[in-house]
Amino acid sequence: RQLFRQAEQAFKSRRYTQFNRLRNQLADYPLYPYLEYKNLSRKLASLDKQQIDNFLEKNDGTVIANRFRRTLINYYARHKRWHELLDVYQLPASTSQQCKYLQALMHTGRQEEAFPQIEKLWLVGKSQPKACDSLFKSWDAAGLRTEELVLERIVLAMKKSKYRLARFLSKSLNTADRQLVNQWIKIHHKPELAGSLQLAESHPLHSTIMLHAIRRMSRKDPDQAGELWYELNTRFTFSTEETYRAYQYVGLAMARQHHPDAALWLASIPAGYPGSSAYVNEWLIRTAIRQANWPQVVSAIENLPLKKQARLRWQFWWAYANDQLGNDIEAEATYRYLSGKRSYYGFLAADRLHLPYAFENNPLDINTRELLSIHQYPETLRAHELFKLGKVSDSRREWLSLVSSLTEKQKLAASKLAQLWEWHDRAIVTMGQTKYRDDIALRFPMPLQNEVETYSQKRSIESAWTYAIIRRESAFMADAKSPVGALGLMQIMPGTARNVARNLQVRYRGRHSLLGADTNIKLGTGYLEQMLDRLDSQTVLATAAYNAGPRRVESWLPESQPMNAIRWIETIPFTETREYVSNVLAYTIIYQHIRNEQYTRLDMRMPPVPARNPPVQTVQIDNTSAADKS
Repeated sequence: RQLFRQAEQAFKSRRYTQFNRLRNQLADYPLYPYLEYKNLSRKLASLDKQQIDNFLEKNDGTVIANRFRRTLINYYARHKRWHELLDVYQLPASTSQQCKYLQALMHTGRQEEAFPQIEKLWLVGKSQPKACDSLFKSWDAAGLRTEELVLERIVLAMKKSKYRLARFLSKSLNTADRQLVNQWIKIHHKPELAGSLQLAESHPLHSTIMLHAIRRMSRKDPDQAGELWYELNTRFTFSTEETYRAYQYVGLAMARQHHPDAALWLASIPAGYPGSSAYVNEWLIRTAIRQANWPQVVSAIENLPLKKQARLRWQFWWAYANDQLGNDIEAEATYRYLSGKRSYYGFLAADRLHLPYAFENNPLDINTRELLSIHQYPETLRAHELFKLGKVSDSRREWLSLVSSLTEKQKLAASKLAQLWEWHDRAIVTMGQTKYRDDIALRFPMPLQNEVETYSQKRSIESAWTYAIIRRESAFMADAKSPVGALGLMQIMPGTARNVARNLQVRYRGRHSLLGADTNIKLGTGYLEQMLDRLDSQTVLATAAYNAGPRRVESWLPESQPMNAIRWIETIPFTETREYVSNVLAYTIIYQHIRNEQYTRLDMRMPPVPARNPPVQTVQIDNTSAADKS
């Protein structure tokens, strides 16, 4: 391992003689292919086919062979060595790599083979990589980009709100269609303009643009969307499928805003209608839950496909609704079944029956032979060495390559092996690819106890809650980075980190510091404390705010009367936040159990959610004087 570090340093410093000497000493080391890759990549211009084929064959299917293949493709495309590119290209490949491969086909006289594949890459609702630009120009020059295809791609782009791409594409259209696309883009921004669009009803895009306006208006103002639909539906003819789609847009938007008319719109779509979203029935149930319409809850759940009815969520709500309706026998039987489950809904059911929580802890029984079998895979050896060297991204790639070829039983052994290495995120993720869920210590580890305990105590919050947040946010992946920019164990946005640091009067060393466990937990627990302070010390609301932001959570509060927290959580508009809150609540209890603490039951942890605008209490003042009274 030390020799490998020295070889890497020699390569970085361009001391190639020393690098080659060290490389030769490491021929039996698991990471030797990584050194070979470095050696070959620095002299791409002089490599012969035999050297390339030897490396790719010897390391076929490995992470490093795929990396070398990508390096070669980029190099050959840059230097227009098209035949060599075709020799090394292999699927699966990124869009950029596919475009370079198709360029190679074009430059080697295989245009007819390339053209259909180019059309598939071009006909998407987003911009493609720059590597595809010249390819698309050649395809266009061959006269294959028709106005029909352009309009088809514009429709795809507008569905994804890529209106800049739509405007760019429209430049190649005739004047009338170009003006139509520009009007469509205006409607995208101001959907109320749809009613004034001058477009023949027979035009193939007429209904598409009208429904686009309904969808956009639904997001802005569901009431106005409903009015716009009534106006358009009076003037124009829409198919049954288009009508139900409009109902879906308006109904779902109303449901997410807890509008009292949501059920009317959603119930207008026949149960099981093939064109309807899976969300329609589920939001019909949630709307009924929000409105405490328990007969509707029972009816809507019973209209779900049997597979969905069997989910713990809908079993609980079916029992809860029957409970509210006085159907005690039906409710109790389902509650009793659910109470044996280690889950949010299992814990809620146990609360209804005043039963202890079930934790279903059955650690994996993996013997030494099974562990050694997994350990001997070349990918495992490479992953372990890279992990020990701190090359976490490369180690994960090797682990992913390993796990993709394993059976269910082997994945369980691999997850146990990762646990033994204290590589907790891989242990959790690998077990998550199996059906087994009952090894609690593996799925809910407790690393970094000093940091979690210290900063939780400083912020006067439960350590179990901090652990639950980390488990849900990153699964203990210290270098986790979300698509929106959240970083580290507790997935903190850099802007949030800066503000929390300022409030705590601690030094913040920039976004990179959030990848350090100490800084991340210090600021993450600080932010949790802020959310508690802002939201009446309610764990449920603070958890939701940690995920979605406090302003959103405040906008989701019931209007004028407090609401049962169970109902409030189930009707959170964002799927991610709804799942997040229920998971964190369950994980907190599990961590209390692991820590041998007396767990706080959910019914004690979930007080009623306060109203956003509670009615003003008025006091009747008696203005009668004492003299008058006498």
